[in-house]
Amino acid sequence: MLVAVLASFFAYERHKASQILSDLPAKLGVQIAQSSDAYTLSRTGKNGKPAFSLHASKAVQFTGGNGAVLHDVVITLYGAEGDRADRIAGSEFDYNQKSGMVTAKGEVQIDLQGANQVATAAGSGAGKSATDKASGLAGIGAFSPADAVHIKTSGLVFNQNTQIASTPEYVEFHTPKADGHSTGATYDVQQGLLILNSAVELHSDRDGTPILVHASHAEFLRSNMQASLLNPVTEYKADHTTSDQAIVFFRKDGSAEHIDTKGHIHFKTDGGQELTAGAAKILLDLRSQPVRADASGGLNFISSPVKPAPLTHQMHGNAVEGTVLFGPGGTLSHAQARDAVSFVDAQSGLAGDPGGSATRELRASKVDVDFVQDGKGHSVASKVLAAGGASAVLHTIRTKGASPNTTKDASQKTSQDASQNTTIKGDQLLADLQDGRAITSLHGTGHTSVLDVSPTGATNLSTGDVLQVNFSPHAKGAPVAAKPKQVDAGSSMDSAQIESVVQEGNVMMVQTPAAASPGHPAEAPAKATAQRAHYDSATKVLRLEGSPHIKIGGGPGDPSANAAAGENGTTDVAADTIDYHRDSSIANAVGNVKATYFQVKNGQVKNGQPKAGAPAAAGGFGGDGPTHVISSTAVLDQTHGLAVFKGQARLWQSANSVNAPVIELTRNPETLKAYGEPAAVNAVYTVMATAESAQHPSTVMRVHSRQLLYVDADRKATFTGAVTAEDPSGTVHADETEVFLTAAAAPHGQTRPSTAQDQTGSTTHSPADTGGIDRVIATGHVVLQQPGRRGTGEKLLYTANDGKFVLTGTSATPPHLYDQTHGTVSGEALIFNRQDDSVVVSGGQSKAVTDTRTAK
Repeated sequence: MLVAVLASFFAYERHKASQILSDLPAKLGVQIAQSSDAYTLSRTGKNGKPAFSLHASKAVQFTGGNGAVLHDVVITLYGAEGDRADRIAGSEFDYNQKSGMVTAKGEVQIDLQGANQVATAAGSGAGKSATDKASGLAGIGAFSPADAVHIKTSGLVFNQNTQIASTPEYVEFHTPKADGHSTGATYDVQQGLLILNSAVELHSDRDGTPILVHASHAEFLRSNMQASLLNPVTEYKADHTTSDQAIVFFRKDGSAEHIDTKGHIHFKTDGGQELTAGAAKILLDLRSQPVRADASGGLNFISSPVKPAPLTHQMHGNAVEGTVLFGPGGTLSHAQARDAVSFVDAQSGLAGDPGGSATRELRASKVDVDFVQDGKGHSVASKVLAAGGASAVLHTIRTKGASPNTTKDASQKTSQDASQNTTIKGDQLLADLQDGRAITSLHGTGHTSVLDVSPTGATNLSTGDVLQVNFSPHAKGAPVAAKPKQVDAGSSMDSAQIESVVQEGNVMMVQTPAAASPGHPAEAPAKATAQRAHYDSATKVLRLEGSPHIKIGGGPGDPSANAAAGENGTTDVAADTIDYHRDSSIANAVGNVKATYFQVKNGQVKNGQPKAGAPAAAGGFGGDGPTHVISSTAVLDQTHGLAVFKGQARLWQSANSVNAPVIELTRNPETLKAYGEPAAVNAVYTVMATAESAQHPSTVMRVHSRQLLYVDADRKATFTGAVTAEDPSGTVHADETEVFLTAAAAPHGQTRPSTAQDQTGSTTHSPADTGGIDRVIATGHVVLQQPGRRGTGEKLLYTANDGKFVLTGTSATPPHLYDQTHGTVSGEALIFNRQDDSVVVSGGQSKAVTDTRTAK
C-alpha cells in the first residue's frame, strides 16, 4: 500500500526534480546588467542539444552587480538527449552571485513531465532547431495536468557552493495516482539525497479504496534508488500498519522492487485481528503489488471478537519466522510459519450449550496455510499443513448432556461439567477448513497417534502410519447430522467436533479405564492391533480390519498390567473384523474368530507376574495352560466379563474340548456354557480326559448333549438333554450327567489334597496326576453299555480313582444288568470293576438267569 505512492512519486519522477535543483544555480548565474521585459535565455549542451531555457517577464540587476531579481520566471530543463522538458515556475527569484544563494520568494511550482508528454514533445519538435523547441515548450500550456507530477512549496533556497537545496516550509506533492505533503525538505545534489524533514503524509488508492501513509521522516537516495521512512503508519480500508522503519528499493524504471521493514511491526484490523513481527521483507512486482513477504524476529498473531456473541472465538499464535505469498492483485494465497509454531483457537459457548467451551491448539516446527477468496473478496484459509512433529490438541468442556463414561454403561452419564481432551499427532498433519476457521477434516502421515482422555480419566490411544479425522462443524441450533450452513465463523459457528477417525498401517490401540475407587480394582486395559481402524463418534464404535487382534487384560508377562488385571487374566481375540464399542467396552468379532484366555488363580499374581511356584494357568475348562476358542462370530463384554462365541464354536484347554453352536464364557464366577440353537438340538460335543491311576492309564471321555454348564469353582461340568458319554470302557446314556474334575495342579513343591468325598458319602483317593475326571454321576433313565454287558438304572456313579461304576435305581425299578457270561443280574446296587472286569451285586434280592454263556 505504501509502495503505490512511493513508486509513482519518489522512484520515477522525484529523481528528475533533483536534476532541476542541482542545475538551477548555474542556470541562474547569468549576469543580468539591466532591467528588461520579456527576458528569455537558453543554453545548449556540449552535444548541441538544449540544456535549459529561462523565461522571465522582467529582470532587474541588483546594485553592485552581486544580485538580481527575476519576475514571473519559468525555467525549463531538458534531458541529456533533449527528450524531456521539466519546469520550475515562480513569481519572483532572488539570486546572490557572491554567496551563491538562490532564493524563491513566495510560492514555487514544479512540474515534472510524464512519459506521455515526453513522446508528444519529441514528435512536435521534429525538424525544428533547439531554440525553437525551447521556446515552444516554455509556456504553461505545453503541460498536461493529467500526466504530470506537480510539486508546490515556498521558501526554496539553493546553496550553489554546497549544492544543497532546502525549504522549511510546507511542501505539497501531486501525481496522477497519488498526492502528499510534508513539513520541510532538503536535497543534497552531490549525494543525490532527498530528505522530507517531518510530518510526511502520502495519499493514494487501490481499486478506488483510499490508502494513507504517515511518516515522521523520509529520505530518498537517488544513487541506489532507496527510499527510507521513519515510523511509517499505513491505513488501508480498516487495516492499520506501523513499524519503526521502512526502506523501499526501486528498479531503474522507477517501480518498487522490495520493502524492508524493521522494528515493532504491527498490523491491525477493525475485525479484531493483530499481527506483530520484528522484521519483514516484501517483494513487489512491476506494478508494485506484493508478491512475497518474509517476516522474522518473532511472529505473534491474535484474533478477538469485536462484539460479544453467544458463540465467540479467540485465536492466537506465534512462531519465530514466516513467509507469505500473494496472488494476482496482491491477494493472500499462501503463508508459512516456521520454528516453534503454535496456534490456539479458543471458543466460548457451544451450540446448545452456552456454558460450554472448546479449545483447539496446533503445534509444529512448520505450518503452511493455503488461502482462497470468498464471495466478498476476502482471503480465507482453506488448508493447513503442519510438519515436523505436528500435534493438534482438542479440548472440550460441556455443561449439558455430558458424554457417557467410557468405562461404564452408556446409560450412565456425568451430571457435572464434563471435559474431553483429544491430542492428534503425526509427522505431517493436513487440515481442510470451512470459512477459514472450522476444521472439516484432518489428514496425518508418519507416526500418527490419537490420544483421547475422557472426563473420568479413561484414555484411548491409537497409533498408525496414516490418519484421517473428519469433523462435523454445524451452525448453532442445527442438527449435527445436517449439512453445515455457511455462517459467520466468528459468531455462531460451533467448534468442530470429531465425527470419525480412520487410521491405517500398523495400527496399535490401547484403552485404559479410569482409576478405580478405593477397594475396587481398576479394570484391565484393552489393547488392539490391525491394519486399519475406523472410529465413529456417533455410535462410539471402533472397527478393526486387516488381521485385527484385541488383547484385554494384562496377564503374566505383561509389565503394564496391574495386580487386578493380572488376576482377571488375559483375553486375546483375532478375527476378520472386530467392532469395539468404547462406551460399553463390548467387542463384536466376525469371521474366523480365534480367542485365547490365560487365567491365573486369584492370589497367584504379584505386580502383574505369577508368584513363585504358582500354576501356569487354571480355569477355562478344567485343564492346564491357556484356553482357546474358535468360532464364526463372538461378542466380548469386558465390563460384565462375558464372552459369547457362535457359529461352529470350538473351545479347548489341554485335552479337554467343547464343540457347540454357541459357547458362553463368564469371568465372575468362572463358568462355561455350551448349547445349540434351538436349544432342543443335541449339538454339544465334549471331550474330557479321565484321570490317570496306577492301574489304568489316562483315557478320554466323549459326551454328546443338548447343553453343557461348567463351573470352575466347583470343578463340575453338568450335561443335560439326552446325554451320551463314551470312553474306551463303554457308553452311558442318561437324562443328565455331572462330571467332577480333580483339583488344579498343585504348585511345585506343594501337595494337593489327597482325598475327595463323593455324593454317596464314600471317600476316594485323588490320583497324583495333574488333573482330569475325578468322578461322573449320571441320573435319569441311565443305560450303561460295555462290551458283552448292558446295565440300566436311575443313577450311575463312576470314580476314576478305582475304576468302579456303581449303578443304582429305585425300589420300584431296581438296576438290571445283562451280561453275556452271567446272564441277567438285579440288585440294590450293581458295581462294575474296570480293573478285573467283575460285577458285584450289593443288597436286595438278586438272581442270575443264564440264557447264553459266551467265553470272554
